[in-house]
Amino acid sequence: LGLTRNMGVALARGEWLLTADADDLVSFDYVAALVERARASGPMAVTVPEFLLAFGAKHHVAQFFDLDVVSPLAMFADHPYVSRICIHRSRARGLAFADTSLRASPYAYEDWHLNCEAVARGMTLLAAPGAMLFYRIR
Repeated sequence: LGLTRNMGVALARGEWLLTADADDLVSFDYVAALVERARASGPMAVTVPEFLLAFGAKHHVAQFFDLDVVSPLAMFADHPYVSRICIHRSRARGLAFADTSLRASPYAYEDWHLNCEAVARGMTLLAAPGAMLFYRIR
């Protein structure tokens, strides 16, 4: 997945890039909310949805907060965000998703790693108010 996302970033022409998984569902205003928050915050922002509703084999609801509320230290113990992000193309081109295919690594951490790299480069993670990701757990 990481290598495919890197190819998408390399081919993208838009100002803001949004990552996606084919089986995810999002609220009707998801794209607008993430891009609006990102534009208002500038190119150093990485936006995520404010809410996640997981369904399927397990169910839960999570609310995400801006990094200045959560603290970058939370990145050491967990991934306090989701893989669905909105990032400025100029900043995405300087980052890369790790290759976590089975031949390269037994761990699927590419989203956490990319977000940590973004924070290390002075970027911040921000929640887009009202945006919701519906995530199926199998």
